[in-house]
Amino acid sequence: MGTRGLRVYRHKARYFVHYNQMDSYPDALGSLVLSEIPVGDDFEEWLVLMREQLDKELELWEASGRPGVDEQGNFPDWITEDRPESGDFDSEWLYEMDLDNLVFN
Repeated sequence: MGTRGLRVYRHKARYFVHYNQMDSYPDALGSLVLSEIPVGDDFEEWLVLMREQLDKELELWEASGRPGVDEQGNFPDWITEDRPESGDFDSEWLYEMDLDNLVFN
């Protein structure tokens, strides 16, 4: 059995959740998630692109009536208004990139 985890982006007070089935411990998925966030001048460009991408996903989600996790049909990825917690979907690790407050948890 693998080490399950969640990769979460917070944008406009919504949570874009991506399920990871295995190798989710800090020196695997945690390091990967952290390495995807550029530093210096590249950060601002990355932030704009990420927000644009999430805006598109949010628009589609809202146009479909804001379905709940069980109704979205595209598991392992979903959008929710409720902040996910470690342990949701039997996850052992959770990595959140909060694009509203610019915090990595």
